[in-house]
Amino acid sequence: MKECESSSSLVRNERTLSDFRVRLGTRLAFVDYRYDETQHWGETEIRQAFRHLDTFELREGRWIATYAMQVQIFDDPKIAEIDPNIYDTYVGRYALSSTLIDTVGRDGDKLFIQGQDEQTPTEIFPESADTFFIPGDPTLLRFVRDANGKVIALIGHIPERQIFREAKIK
Repeated sequence: MKECESSSSLVRNERTLSDFRVRLGTRLAFVDYRYDETQHWGETEIRQAFRHLDTFELREGRWIATYAMQVQIFDDPKIAEIDPNIYDTYVGRYALSSTLIDTVGRDGDKLFIQGQDEQTPTEIFPESADTFFIPGDPTLLRFVRDANGKVIALIGHIPERQIFREAKIK
C-alpha cells in the first residue's frame, strides 16, 4: 500500500507500508509493519527499509499510542550462482592500513572473510562474480581486478555512500 508521496523540485519521497501484524490483548495492542522509503534526489535514488512497531494501551475506554520504535532492516541480495573455482583468485590478505588487515579464505565451495581482531571467519555469499555480501549486513564487498584479471583490491560499499578500499598485499 502506498502511504505517502511528497515532492519538491529537487527531492521526491515515496513510502510504502506492508506486512502488517497485529496483536490485540485486553489492555495492550501492538501493530508491527514494514516501512519502505525511496528518496529520489534528481538522478540519485536512495532506498531504506524499516520494521516499525506501534504500542497502544487501553485507557479509560480509549486506545492511546504509548510507544513507537523503528529499526532499519537490510534485505539480502539474491545469491548468484557462480563457479566456486574462481574463489581462489580472491584468497589473500587485504590491508586498509598497515594495522587493519582482513583475510579472505576458502573452505571447499565457501568463501570467508576475517578481520585481524575477529575470532572466527564470516562466510560471504556472491551477489555477482566479484561482489559479495554477508547475510543481514548492508555492506557489499567488491573485488577489483586489474587489466590482466588479477584481483588487486577489495572495496567495501556501506550504505549512505561510505566506501573503503583495501589493497591486496598477499
